Amino acid sequence: MPLSNLWGKLNPTNLIAEFVIVTLSVIAALAGDKYLAHRATLEHEQKALQLIHQDLQANQKHLNSATAEMIREDSVFVSLLKHAAGDTTLSDSTVNAAFIDLTFFMYFDRSVAQTANYDSKIKHAGKQVIQSDSIQTALNHYYDSNLNNLAEWTESRMELVFDLSREITKAGLYTDKGQPYIRRIQDKSYSQNISELTSSIRIMGIAADILWHNGHHRANMENTGKTLRSIVELIEAYFEENDVDYEPFDPGATWG
Repeated sequence: MPLSNLWGKLNPTNLIAEFVIVTLSVIAALAGDKYLAHRATLEHEQKALQLIHQDLQANQKHLNSATAEMIREDSVFVSLLKHAAGDTTLSDSTVNAAFIDLTFFMYFDRSVAQTANYDSKIKHAGKQVIQSDSIQTALNHYYDSNLNNLAEWTESRMELVFDLSREITKAGLYTDKGQPYIRRIQDKSYSQNISELTSSIRIMGIAADILWHNGHHRANMENTGKTLRSIVELIEAYFEENDVDYEPFDPGATWG
């Protein structure tokens, strides 16, 4: 074939056009893959935040209930201390009930909070799921700082409960938790037992320590609640921006 005919078939214009078409096809394919990857990430993020939003509502209910119970306890403990000091008079059954309140308590921390969705879908996901740095930082602080801090307060309250139980046992006293024969196997009357409980400096000193502890414990729970609600505001703003359906958060919700 003559060189002139070969050159005609290898027209530079055709070659450039084909190159442009191939290049644009590659760019379009890459852009499509990038878009699909972005959509998948966005859907994963939205699903994770929807589940966490539900968890935070459940946690708020638990937190509100624990805080309300702690406030009730404080009024009981104050009355008990006033009774021990002779400033007021409580019935034996009321004093016994107060000691049971000192022993059994409601708490809220990471051990009872809803954390599974955060742990599995965000913390241990192996990649950054939440694209918003502000939401990610707030979640980390709440789940890995606030809740763990509350666990330490729960543990210290439990230590006081153990101290109280040991001191009551050491003194040869008891609290009546409804056992049918407990009063009959003691060497002193029920009223005498109650009187000695409230006249013991060591026992009532621990009761005063629990009251003091409750005040600081409750302050930390309230701080955790503020962090929780600030996260909810961030998440709901995200939902509004991305047109995601959600159930509005109720900060005052409690169990029951």
